[in-house]
Amino acid sequence: MEHRAHPRQYLRVPITFLSKGGNRTWVWRNGVTRDLGTHGAYIIAPDPPPRGARLIVQARLPLRSKTQPVWIVGQGLVVRTDVSRNGSRSGFAVRGERFVLTFDEGARATKIVELAACKYQRAS
Repeated sequence: MEHRAHPRQYLRVPITFLSKGGNRTWVWRNGVTRDLGTHGAYIIAPDPPPRGARLIVQARLPLRSKTQPVWIVGQGLVVRTDVSRNGSRSGFAVRGERFVLTFDEGARATKIVELAACKYQRAS
């Protein structure tokens, strides 16, 4: 039985996330969600960001209608990191802080820029 305040659905969706790399520059990385909810997700990724990292995520949600994609874009905080020895079962839990759904490519790009600007201001 799940004891979360905000339940998640098991959903495997390709996801990209913007986080700091080893040289402290911002880089886009890829992963796959294991589960997804309104307030967080678990993302399977070979090189997960460290606990406490802030990141921007974006994923195209699967819909029955292929004519109009739906994107989830948001900012989150890494609350748990799991790293396996060979990287095959590595991943991380992210708590969503600002998630939005959008049908519009332009709105998606604008939201990513807004979140990145907010991140850069905090990081400096």
